[in-house]
Amino acid sequence: MLQLSGTDLRDSLLAVGLSENQQDVISAFYEKTRDEIDEALNSLAPLLTHYYNLEWRFDVEVGQLVS
Repeated sequence: MLQLSGTDLRDSLLAVGLSENQQDVISAFYEKTRDEIDEALNSLAPLLTHYYNLEWRFDVEVGQLVS
């Protein structure tokens, strides 16, 4: 997952209209719990279909060329 940098977090909080004190508290919390937040977001992410072994595709292509 992509991680939010401290600057990007600050910019987002500023755009929402939070005070500097509120931004400080949220930024400190984010920095302290970043790993836990990432784990939680990763567990909620949908599982995307992907191939583990594409060797069979090469074999099929070669087989078609020889025939």
